[in-house]
Amino acid sequence: MYCHSLIVSKDEKEFEIPCEDMATFDGVGIWPYDLGIKEPDCSDIIEALFFWG
Repeated sequence: MYCHSLIVSKDEKEFEIPCEDMATFDGVGIWPYDLGIKEPDCSDIIEALFFWG
């Protein structure tokens, strides 16, 4: 299993999103909620990650 870090930017802000390859399925696990990002940034980031995935 490999750990990665995605960098997401919005306006002048930059967020590092932790993620890792998942052994249980062919994909990447992403945990944006663990960062404590406030709305509306959190929803925007989750939507962007959804379309990226």
